[in-house]
Amino acid sequence: MRVLVVGDGAREHAIAWKLDQQNRRIDLYIAPGNAGTSEIGENVPISPTDISGLARFVRDNDIRFTVVGPEDALAAGIVNRFLDIGFPIFGPTAQAAIIETNKYEAKLLMREAGVPTASWKYFRSLTLAKQHVAIAVPSLVIKEIGLARGKGVLVTSDRQEAIAWLDTRIEKIFKEGILFEEYLVGQEISVFAFVHGEQVSQLFAACDYKHLEDNDQGPMTGGMGGYSPPAIWTPQLDQQIRETIMEPLARALVARGTLFVGVLYAGLMLTDKGPIVLEFNARFGDPETQVILPRLKSDLLEAMMLTVEGRVGEIVLEWEFGVCVGVVLATEGYPLNPVSGDVVKGLERCPSNILVFHAGTRRAGDYVETTGGRILTVVALRKTLGKAITDCYRGVRAIDVRGARHRKDIAHIA
Repeated sequence: MRVLVVGDGAREHAIAWKLDQQNRRIDLYIAPGNAGTSEIGENVPISPTDISGLARFVRDNDIRFTVVGPEDALAAGIVNRFLDIGFPIFGPTAQAAIIETNKYEAKLLMREAGVPTASWKYFRSLTLAKQHVAIAVPSLVIKEIGLARGKGVLVTSDRQEAIAWLDTRIEKIFKEGILFEEYLVGQEISVFAFVHGEQVSQLFAACDYKHLEDNDQGPMTGGMGGYSPPAIWTPQLDQQIRETIMEPLARALVARGTLFVGVLYAGLMLTDKGPIVLEFNARFGDPETQVILPRLKSDLLEAMMLTVEGRVGEIVLEWEFGVCVGVVLATEGYPLNPVSGDVVKGLERCPSNILVFHAGTRRAGDYVETTGGRILTVVALRKTLGKAITDCYRGVRAIDVRGARHRKDIAHIA
């Protein structure tokens, strides 16, 4: 059986790795892939948003199942196109992915569903947005409406910084608007489920770290690391999130006439008032996938195929005992001005029981070099959190990339 994974990040490397680990009889293709995916499958030089090119490849190479990783491919309508021509694919349509691709529409949907979310205001005028900054509470959370790869958010108590940030987004505010949200205090958590319509699988969760620097300082990024399962995850919390967030949202989409098929991802803040939604995403998270899939004992391909077939109730998720910790290495200048072209050294020095998922890398002869942004996610699965942290950072220290940076406090809060 031939399977195509669409994307080039560490999330896609983790998905391909798990598929290869569990199903040795499948032939894997990754479009476009990276240096890591080239070791477990065949990289295909097609962009995730080149829908026509991907469709031709699937047709010409008898691909039987496609898994979509990145959100930009979903927004571009890859699932719509593949379904129209009868190609099995895992992921939501562009209409269903609106829960991620348009934060304003997602807020309206949550209101319809009665899902608890941070209070918010929406503006399509730079003048009105600036006036709101002047009168709002000091702690501001400002979000771009559309896709921003985790970087379209400003959290600040500095009104002048907020004004300057808005001034760099004049065109986006005019076209899409801007969202101001209530600043929430609590533990942030990412929760996932396989979903087909109103069918919602068992939940699974992780904690990620979005800020660039230790102690949640610095700019927001696509994610600098994470761990799974969260230390605060309990059966009671699982049930509460299922009943108040995941199932109501799935029902609201169906009520709109929109069938969501794929992974539903809720980014939550656990406050003293209970779980409150910060955002919804329409795919596996990055870096959460890198710390979730090493724990998964159940067949990932089977779970995804059952989801597509509308048989979510047959999915049984079993997990390895222990805790998985992942730390992201990013290039110098990330996230605003990432550099590329530096050699990645020391991969062979990583202990054999450490996983290294590639993102911004490519093969250059006998070397692996960076292509910018997040380079690698170094992962350790151990029986205890402390051991996982220690061994993960041992793997990080084995790798040498000029100017690379990483957080030194991943999972320490747990």
